[in-house]
Amino acid sequence: MTGDAAVWMAAWLQGVFTLVPPEASELIANPSGGATFGFQVEQLPQAWHNSRAGLTTVSVGSTRHNPAWVVVGDSPDDFALWMVLDRLYGHAAWLHPDWFSADSDESHDVLDSIAHDWQRTRRGIHVCSARADQADVLAVRDLLQGAIDNPRPGRNRSRKRTVAAGDIPWSYNGSLTLAVRDNFSAEFPVPVHRDGEGGVEMVMKPPGPTLASSVAREGSHGFSWQVELSFDGSVMPRGRGLLGREICVEGQDPAHTYIRSSRAGITWHSERYDFTTPGMAPDQQVARPKVRELSLSDWVEAMSRQRGYTTQHSASGISAQVLATLWGGRGQMIDDLAGQWSKVLRLFGPAGAAGSKGSSATYEEGHGVVITGHGGVLTFKGIAGCWADDVEPGEVRMQVDRLVSGRVLRRGLALLCAECRKAAFVAVDELSQTNRCASCSANNDLDLAAWKKPDDEPLWFYDLHPVARELVLMNGVAPLAAAHHIKASSKSFTDAAETELVSGSKPVAETDVLIHADGSVVTGEVKTTDQLHSNGKERVKAAGKRALWADVLRADEIVLATTRDQWVQSSVTAMTDCMASYTWTTPGHRPRLRLLTGVGGPAVGSEYVDW
Repeated sequence: MTGDAAVWMAAWLQGVFTLVPPEASELIANPSGGATFGFQVEQLPQAWHNSRAGLTTVSVGSTRHNPAWVVVGDSPDDFALWMVLDRLYGHAAWLHPDWFSADSDESHDVLDSIAHDWQRTRRGIHVCSARADQADVLAVRDLLQGAIDNPRPGRNRSRKRTVAAGDIPWSYNGSLTLAVRDNFSAEFPVPVHRDGEGGVEMVMKPPGPTLASSVAREGSHGFSWQVELSFDGSVMPRGRGLLGREICVEGQDPAHTYIRSSRAGITWHSERYDFTTPGMAPDQQVARPKVRELSLSDWVEAMSRQRGYTTQHSASGISAQVLATLWGGRGQMIDDLAGQWSKVLRLFGPAGAAGSKGSSATYEEGHGVVITGHGGVLTFKGIAGCWADDVEPGEVRMQVDRLVSGRVLRRGLALLCAECRKAAFVAVDELSQTNRCASCSANNDLDLAAWKKPDDEPLWFYDLHPVARELVLMNGVAPLAAAHHIKASSKSFTDAAETELVSGSKPVAETDVLIHADGSVVTGEVKTTDQLHSNGKERVKAAGKRALWADVLRADEIVLATTRDQWVQSSVTAMTDCMASYTWTTPGHRPRLRLLTGVGGPAVGSEYVDW
């Protein structure tokens, strides 16, 4: 079939009825001619009508992020490419290059319709091909651009858009899928248990969804379908090859049906693979597995287990876990420690190192004191001094009281023993009129000799939880500051404490950054220096550990973060060389490399590096 008939037939196959003139209907219905029909052929449904009975199209995210697609070419691959784009994104047309010669008015009508009917509602038009010559692709692109720039009489001038050509920018966002119309987006209550870190598991089996009447017609008993389930507030990364048994609740047989972690949730086949009988109720003949969504830490453990590793939190990670419990969650802890409280914690940290002498060189008068062998303790005035001048004292008081209630801070007095002359912090819960010295067990009255200054009434001091003090001394706040920077630019965010990858009983790699943000998994290293390591051999090993973590988790991004203003180039080169030479387990896996500088400071630099 050639000429106009081929154009009309192609348009009908694609369901683009606006491109099919009325006189073409009979030719489409009976290309050989001569037959008479007892119905109006122009009312024939599109070619793929029967295959979508009872189904509806739903999208993942907004389809307005997609262009309209024009596939050029006469090969089966080009037709297949059109079908893929049409089913995956919608608004796609397939054009045979011979049908669109410069002297064909019909061809120009088709291109003009594509240019104006589609580009108004999409992000432009993208011309591509699987097999056609680039010259044919560019020729169609130019014709479409001309139709946009110079509209025919009777058409309004459309918004200025450029027609693109070349490789296809594949994206999961905006993609389409088919769902049973009567069952799509069904909500049902199921008792679940949540672990407090984002993990959730079913307590009872879910209902057994059966085929809707619009699909389950006579003869459809052999049909099977997929059930896709998602939990509100899920934090588990999607897909990435997680085995189905990992998302089964304890006691659930993994062989009940085929279960997988899919891109949008947990998916299983409707068909049961265990014993069933024809006399069972319809909802008992379909699979009803009890499944769970993992917290980020449990997901990391499951992914590592599939590669023969186990995981454990590092020393800093354990400290962060303890503090997250006191803070009421990692999210609030990150916001506090990477925000205004970071300045306060630095005053509790290095300033209070064991053996420090006096307080005059460390704090302003009335802001704090250093207790030898214990560390610095601050007054309310010393804490409030870290906030901007325009912040009301009442707001600072609310912030302090919140952390006191969570036991991150302790309120008390700094008292001096009359016998051994050693100072100590005594929490308000332990205060009495007579207080026993922790060093020499002497009893001391609560009077001016014990608190020394001021002369009228003692000052309240605030002590930092020892785990938080240790975290500051171990530079454990820097990874939280890096996480805070990524969180600030993310719509969805969760992270886990610093974790070590363990082989047997030996830790082989640690990651300071372990984040799931906007669907992407991020791992990485945070330094207070400007290089991975000063020794070349150790630098290469450090880069290899970053790649290993990214490979095990199928991470989308590796982050190298530093509190310094820049990275030494040798460390960046070591990382890019490692990523380029690394044998990635998953075909096509190519994580991005991101450099963060000035972490924890007023301005954080961010840069992606090619490799």
